[in-house]
Amino acid sequence: MLQYTDHFGIDEETIVRLISAGLSRGGSYCDLYFEHATVNRITMEEDIIMEGAKWISHGVGIRVIKGESTGYAYTENISYGKIKEAALTAAAIADSQREVETIAIAEVLFTNRYPIEEPATGTLLKQKIEWIEQAEKTAKQHHPAIIKATVTLADSIRFIQIATSDGR
Repeated sequence: MLQYTDHFGIDEETIVRLISAGLSRGGSYCDLYFEHATVNRITMEEDIIMEGAKWISHGVGIRVIKGESTGYAYTENISYGKIKEAALTAAAIADSQREVETIAIAEVLFTNRYPIEEPATGTLLKQKIEWIEQAEKTAKQHHPAIIKATVTLADSIRFIQIATSDGR
């Protein structure tokens, strides 16, 4: 089961229509790159939490290739209309004319070589602050010459889905 529907709300039929829009002006290849990223950062200096930040990026990039020309467009709005508009923009940039071929999508499985049982991104802020405090305490205990430490905890999690006109 493809995760476009699970995470991005886009089904396989819609993917095919969007890729077809990307190829509509004669492109020989099109891909859609969906990404949702959450990034967190907490910094402690001199026993005080000095900074806490969280940001999210979310969107889809469309690339269309025709010969040596490449068209690219991006949208943060992953509604069908906005993605189609971006696909047509990428197609216009690559710019040529030919019939659009029908494609079939097949899932490509990859081995997770770095499994994480419990990502820090989902950890409560209270726990993250405890980790930072422990790291600062450990650093200061390491050697008497260490009187000041700065500790930063940064984590991110990304959900990425790619669909290509060659059916992957």
